[in-house]
Amino acid sequence: MSWPEVISGVFAIALPESKSGRAIRDLMIAAHFQRHSGTTTGHLHATLNIESALLGCSDLQKQSVSPLDPRIAAMLDLIEREYASALKIDYLAKKCGLSASRLEHLVREETGNPIRVHIENERMRQAKHLLQFTRKTVSAIAYAVGYQSPKHFCTRFKLSERCTATQFRSEHPA
Repeated sequence: MSWPEVISGVFAIALPESKSGRAIRDLMIAAHFQRHSGTTTGHLHATLNIESALLGCSDLQKQSVSPLDPRIAAMLDLIEREYASALKIDYLAKKCGLSASRLEHLVREETGNPIRVHIENERMRQAKHLLQFTRKTVSAIAYAVGYQSPKHFCTRFKLSERCTATQFRSEHPA
């Protein structure tokens, strides 16, 4: 990552006022308090939070390198916020001020993927986080991330991650 150098050896990044920016900020604050908590696991938790924050910064930087059409960026932000609901293309299009067909065309043109892929990617990202950091059942996670059927979730998860949700959890402990 390349961040602007404020003074020699000190780098800074301005975080946007978005869900992603707030999440990164929250991770860094949590890391600070965990590091100074005095618990035996505080240092480990702080390190994990800093790692997550840096990955988030990297993702933000990639987004800023190739800016998207603001309507597509708004749609992706909407998916990030409402992934657990039954997102329909008509709903997303209305929120973005476009027709459904125009939105589908723009999204594919700008990102190379259809809208359904973006919805599923966000749901899988959230599911992996829940698998790794909670003890919720796979079925509960399936419903929490917007799937109507745990069986369908398990099928899609295995196609996406090349392992079952249970295997993912055991291979990625918190």
